[in-house]
This record gives sequence, C-alpha cells and structure tokens, in this order.
Amino acid sequence: MRLPPQASGSPLEPTLALMNVVFLLLLFFVVTGTIAYQHDRSIEPPTSILLRTGTAPADAILIDAEGTLGFRGQVLGPAEIATVLGVEWAAAGASAARSIQVVADRRLKAQTLLAVIEDLKDHGLHSLSIVTVRDEGP
Repeated sequence: MRLPPQASGSPLEPTLALMNVVFLLLLFFVVTGTIAYQHDRSIEPPTSILLRTGTAPADAILIDAEGTLGFRGQVLGPAEIATVLGVEWAAAGASAARSIQVVADRRLKAQTLLAVIEDLKDHGLHSLSIVTVRDEGP
C-alpha cells in the first residue's frame, strides 16, 4: 500500500515570518532608543509647582530681584524666618507641614538664589521647594 506524498511546505513558515517581524521591530526600537541624545544621568530636573495664574502660595518665602527676603508681609532674614517656623512647628507637633515654598523673582541671579537657599538650610530649613511659573506661550 502506497501513501500519498506529503506536501513540501513546512507548517512553521507563518510562525517564522511573525518571529522575523517581531525581531525587526525589536531591533528598530533598540537602535532608535540608543540614537536619541542621552542627558547626563546625574542631573535631576527641577520639580515645578504649578499654581493658578495670579495666586501666590499661602505661606512662602519671597525673594525679590536684589535678594531681600520677605515672609508673611515682613522683611526678615533667614534666621528670623527659621525661628518663626521653628516655634510654629514645635507648637503644632508632628502633624505640621515641614516643607516651605520659595518664590524668587525671575531677575534674581542664580548665584544669589543658591546663597539664600544655603543660608536657609544652614538655619534648619531643609525641605524647600522653588515655585516656578508656567510660560503660557503665544
């Protein structure tokens, strides 16, 4: 008894074509991912606290273009601000918010801003957030 000849095509052919397409897509994404410019991994971008236009943070340290600090409507130095907040935080206990926002004039020099922030940290205010304004554009 003779058996009919079997078809010469392999049943793995559709699977092999699908594997080739998947491999080519994987290769494409690997190549395009490595071509893109890689930023320095040690630099962390600043976090932007978005506020509604026209509103100031409720309780923030304000720094004008000359580097003068303002807090709650008064001109105070870093030591005075730290003292006021330290008394309030001690009275409020563990439930008090320990983070303070800093709003700086955009004309303030970066070197002055960094010096003020370091001065605030030296006086015990370690959790500082710099408030930025979102540019609406044209």
